[in-house]
Amino acid sequence: MGLRPTVRPRVRLLYIGEAELARQCLGRPGSSIEVLEVNPSIDGAFSPATTGGTLAFDLVLIEHGHAGTDALAILKDLRTRQHRAPVVIVAEWDENLAAAALALGASDYVPRSRVAFRAIYFRLHRLMAHAALLAERARVPDGTGSPHDHDGHVRELQRKLAEQEAARHGAEQRLYEAIATIRQAREDRFTDAINAAKELAQRESGLTAKLKTAETRIRGLEQQSSERETDLRDAAARVADQQATLESSARRQNELAVSLAEEAERRCAFETKLEHANEALHEAEERRLLEAAAFADRIDRFQTEAAAGVAQIARQREAAEKRLREALAELEEARAGRDADAEAAARHVA
Repeated sequence: MGLRPTVRPRVRLLYIGEAELARQCLGRPGSSIEVLEVNPSIDGAFSPATTGGTLAFDLVLIEHGHAGTDALAILKDLRTRQHRAPVVIVAEWDENLAAAALALGASDYVPRSRVAFRAIYFRLHRLMAHAALLAERARVPDGTGSPHDHDGHVRELQRKLAEQEAARHGAEQRLYEAIATIRQAREDRFTDAINAAKELAQRESGLTAKLKTAETRIRGLEQQSSERETDLRDAAARVADQQATLESSARRQNELAVSLAEEAERRCAFETKLEHANEALHEAEERRLLEAAAFADRIDRFQTEAAAGVAQIARQREAAEKRLREALAELEEARAGRDADAEAAARHVA
């Protein structure tokens, strides 16, 4: 028969106070920790539901000062219940409070922060084992319990020890995997370092030539620097001249500012006159448009009259051409008669 895989039970964590931050850090979905929140009563006391007179939780976190929570009073109450689960105080550091809480049986004292809650996650099983050991030490000297109860308690401790061993084995397995990953990363870095060294040697040969070139350039730059210093001295002299020029320019600028103010006043007056001129121009333009419209009307009437006159001249011309044709016909007829008379006279003379 094969061995069944060990199923780790969920750890029940009781948070007295505002548990949202603890739930985000410890009780995320899929986590082996169940975070339960409870708030104390108005007077700061704590009265949780119990099972057989004991609390059914594996770890208790008390947020001191939240809504009047009194961590020391709750610790005293838990001692009367013979509660053996580890108790962690969550509060800002207070040496007196820490000493009193540890004296009343608190296992740890942490601030309310993500870092502190995540640290509790890694110390959780150690806190539980420490609390179980204290409970065992408290029971052994008593001697009032039956052997059957003692054997059951031993078996419970053995079961928890097996769970702790399984958790340690899982942690060691993750540690071995992390070491293998680190070794592989080191080998990769060593290979990269060799390649980098080769590339560095190649670069050094190129850098040597570049260094010689740089030395030559440095000497040239030194020469240029000397020349630049001479230029700077000349520039300083020019700056002094320019300073004097600037002072003169400043005076000139002040004069120009006065002139500009006067010019602005003149311009304002000119703009007023220009505005009046624009208004007059607008009125003149309106009159011009009216006159143009009247002139257009006159042109239309003139064109109409001219067209009528042209038509009349055309009729008169046609009548004149008709009379001219008739006169030409009469003239031609008279010429023909005259030629006939001349010919008759010539025959008579002959």
